[in-house]
Amino acid sequence: MRKISCNLCGEKREFDQVHKDRSLDLCVVRCRGCGLTFVNPTFTPQEHLKYYNEIYWSDIPTSGTGSYSFIPPDRVELWEKRAKAHIDYFSTFCKGIEEGAKLSVLEVGCGYAAHLEEVKHRCPECLLAAVEPNRRMYNVIKKRLPKVQLLGRTLEALGGRMLFNYIIAVDVIERTVDPTSALRRLHTMLAHDGMCLIITHNGASRAGTVYDLSHLYYFTEATLSRLLRKCHLDVVRMDTRGEISAGGDERIYTIVKKK
Repeated sequence: MRKISCNLCGEKREFDQVHKDRSLDLCVVRCRGCGLTFVNPTFTPQEHLKYYNEIYWSDIPTSGTGSYSFIPPDRVELWEKRAKAHIDYFSTFCKGIEEGAKLSVLEVGCGYAAHLEEVKHRCPECLLAAVEPNRRMYNVIKKRLPKVQLLGRTLEALGGRMLFNYIIAVDVIERTVDPTSALRRLHTMLAHDGMCLIITHNGASRAGTVYDLSHLYYFTEATLSRLLRKCHLDVVRMDTRGEISAGGDERIYTIVKKK
């Protein structure tokens, strides 16, 4: 673990402690300069990858090769239900999905890749790509979507020039060790007329005060908007909504494009 500056404004010391859990070695602070709430000290990039490959979803059984051997049906049902709701929202701004255009679509932090599967169902000719830090999920993804291109474990580590019509990043930016670097890389990978769906926990909601090590940042509409501007991304639409339905405010749904 390491102490960090504020990822939004660069402040190094002026933080207020908002939560501490010694049993989890968890301390959450809020920047006095810009209001961003985040875990500090936090993971190094190497520790973060280890967390996702050894601790995250550790309750799901694995095979001798380290891949997941069985995904509980109730989790699959939830992931697929969420993906349908999210793509319903995204497709209102991205007509090409519903029209079945030949598109290139990237899902960042794809997990079970339920969002890509939902896009493929609506748009069979699209080209799919994924970034996922948890290697235990790779065989599961490939079995379900044989033609998906697995690009790597983090956006920041990707080399080369790749452009995508649409990018999906659901429950990602609050989990990355460096949201600014991740969003700047996302910017370079988004086509000039492309759209990106970003969904993150709403730190201003009641659910936003439930802190743990799987969420390193707790954005509000204000801090998220400022971060997106910093990374040269224009907000097309920003809403607070529920996990699956329009009711509730525990998630921030954002559609962005390049400036």
